[in-house]
Amino acid sequence: MANRILTILQTIFLLQSLVLGYQVELSGESVYSYSYKSQQYFIFIKDLEAKIYCTVNDVSGVPKLAFLKEGAPLSASLPASVYEVSTNKLSDSSYRLILKIGANYTGGFTNIAGNWACTVEDGDTPLTAKSFKTRGYNEVQLSFEPALNNGVAKAGTTITLRCNCPFEQDFPDVATWNWFLNDATPLGYRFDFIDPTTRKTKSTMVISDIGEMDDGEYFCSCGINEIKYNSNRVKMNVMEPPYIKVKVVLVNKTMDSLDLEFELPERTGLITQYKVVYKAKGSITPLEILTPSNIPRVTLTGLQPLTTYEIKVAPVNNAGSGQFSDVVGLETGQPSESPPSIVLPKLLTQKAGVFLVDTTVGQNVNLTCEVNSYPDPIVKWYFEDEEVALNPNSISGAIPRNYEHAISSRNRFNMVNILMIRSASRRNQGRYRCEATNTKGNSVLEISMEVVGDNNESEANRSSAGHHFSGVVLIGVLAAYVLVYRPAS
Repeated sequence: MANRILTILQTIFLLQSLVLGYQVELSGESVYSYSYKSQQYFIFIKDLEAKIYCTVNDVSGVPKLAFLKEGAPLSASLPASVYEVSTNKLSDSSYRLILKIGANYTGGFTNIAGNWACTVEDGDTPLTAKSFKTRGYNEVQLSFEPALNNGVAKAGTTITLRCNCPFEQDFPDVATWNWFLNDATPLGYRFDFIDPTTRKTKSTMVISDIGEMDDGEYFCSCGINEIKYNSNRVKMNVMEPPYIKVKVVLVNKTMDSLDLEFELPERTGLITQYKVVYKAKGSITPLEILTPSNIPRVTLTGLQPLTTYEIKVAPVNNAGSGQFSDVVGLETGQPSESPPSIVLPKLLTQKAGVFLVDTTVGQNVNLTCEVNSYPDPIVKWYFEDEEVALNPNSISGAIPRNYEHAISSRNRFNMVNILMIRSASRRNQGRYRCEATNTKGNSVLEISMEVVGDNNESEANRSSAGHHFSGVVLIGVLAAYVLVYRPAS
């Protein structure tokens, strides 16, 4: 609708200018100005204060001049702080309307770009107008593929530079491009046909086997006719990865850590970090870490005691990784000898030092005793002070026979000992004791279990379950907690 209004106003102006004889001229300052297909264009330049002049010559009196945007007063679409309009008298028959757009406008060019008109009213002469279009300075984007790593490209590789320049619908179908390095003579010049659908085009430059001569600041320019748009500037440093081979040296160890240093040759080149790859001997999947700086030292933590780790190290900079060191095998330390320590169950209620388990007749129950110990412990279960032997045939008549026993280990110094009770009956009710013993002493965990219900119900459950330990309900299962040992001082 706004375009139709401007077209009608412009047509009226052309007819009236033939009759009245006055003329309207459009010009600008600190803007690109050109004509294309009888349409006047002004392109605002980033960070420059722009001025557009609407000059009327050969008027008979004092004309009324105004700028419109999209057929409406400027205040309808622009903040008052963005623009300033003033009128100058050039002579008795010439006047100039000045539109000034401030350089500090932070709203970008979205609200400035569009369809404009300079309107003129001279005495009793009907309103006339001359239209023009404005745009913001094109943001031409330069990118690198693959992307630079903190501004660094690896020497000897191939890199592709892409320059992207969008155009409006009414711009020509051909763009010109130039590539620059350090503001020197253009590296290349070419024509690109603009995609008729997206109205975008890209210019591409490929640099193979890059080296020191390719170091520098790049930018590209695209344009139409005499208007050129420069892209952002990107500085590329061409760099070799570190060429040295370090030597890994053990400085200190504990049962769960290795403190390492890297011996370097006299000449190293630029190193920003170190890549450390390690795994327990016999393990398939290695772990990898990057040191936070170029200090040639690292401490590997969270390791298993008395375990050999295979380790290799490579120096790193922004161009990539250098050569890995020879693989070294280093063993962690052992914990100090001490009495066993039983991990207290956090999921059970405790009363007077005894942990309580409640279950019902027919349910399966796991009683868990987790022990951290060095030297290795011997773990036994007792029911009412009588040992629950691993062999059911050795259990006396006072001990129920529906027990099973399992042992698992989280590492060589941690043992999880489980007493499994199949289809609990009232005979299983009572006090249980887990006792762990090594050459340095012993530790005890006491659990009191109460079984509620009728034993007949237990018999029915065993019949339906076929005497199979289903593990559907696990009462008294303890969470796994690892006690960290420290070596003896």
